[in-house]
Amino acid sequence: MGDAKHAQFNALADVFGCDSPFRYLMCFFHVVVKLVERTRRLPSDLASLVTADVYDLHFSSDDEFKERKLAILTRWGLTSGLEDFTAYFKAQWLTGKFSAWQCFRSPIGFAKTNNPVEQFNRVIKQRYTQRRRLKMGMLFQRLVDCCKSHSVTSKAFNDTGGGNSRFKTRATEMRRKGLLVEVPQSRASISFLVGSDPVDVVNVRADQPPRVMMPSRGQTVEAVAVVAQLLYHTGRIEIDGQPATGWQVDLTAKTCPCRFFFKYGECVHLIFARWPRKLPLGLEDDSFVSRRTARSH
Repeated sequence: MGDAKHAQFNALADVFGCDSPFRYLMCFFHVVVKLVERTRRLPSDLASLVTADVYDLHFSSDDEFKERKLAILTRWGLTSGLEDFTAYFKAQWLTGKFSAWQCFRSPIGFAKTNNPVEQFNRVIKQRYTQRRRLKMGMLFQRLVDCCKSHSVTSKAFNDTGGGNSRFKTRATEMRRKGLLVEVPQSRASISFLVGSDPVDVVNVRADQPPRVMMPSRGQTVEAVAVVAQLLYHTGRIEIDGQPATGWQVDLTAKTCPCRFFFKYGECVHLIFARWPRKLPLGLEDDSFVSRRTARSH
């Protein structure tokens, strides 16, 4: 996974071969950065339209992506003012080398950006090179020191997606504000008719947190604790397509049908459903969580 750089793409092909089963994945954050740069030239209503559509494509399953891509390109093609943007986006992000930035390209719960790698690079620069340009011999020695240090660490290397403590905080905030509720299953529900154990399947309905204007940012933010806030288009995915009776959370399989879970392997609906039953949340410590405390003035 990397940015839209031909050198990185070519390196993968040179090392593993053009017919390799490995695929170069695009960091979605990089796609969003380029999207922001391009939409600055568009009227605000058109910028909002294409941004929402791009996020919908990102959170799509394989089958959903094919249908949505066709519908979105058709809509963009019929919208005056999007001619140049449509041509750019189709050529750069829907075809060619850098078109793999959708959630279905990676396993559920795995990173969709290269932020974990960038954070590790930051550790190397701060701890081992002190942000100085070193000669090759000294640089290799510092990298050897880094490898030795991490080879004896007790921290396990995870090969499966893990939980995020930030989502637990978000679920706590939403529960406190009454934005998460458990909906009793009716006798007409599928789970009731097939005789599923009611403890195994729980209906959880969510509402989005209200948004307030932040003059310093010139935009709205969710009215919850800062650590629990999500960007608008990420937050709306929690309730996008939500049935009237809420999401059917499977406590045995530890899954939720929402698209947020499809990306992160965790969601507020699953966390909320497990709380009253005192089931473990499966959230592990995240070494990349910022632990800086706010300064007092």
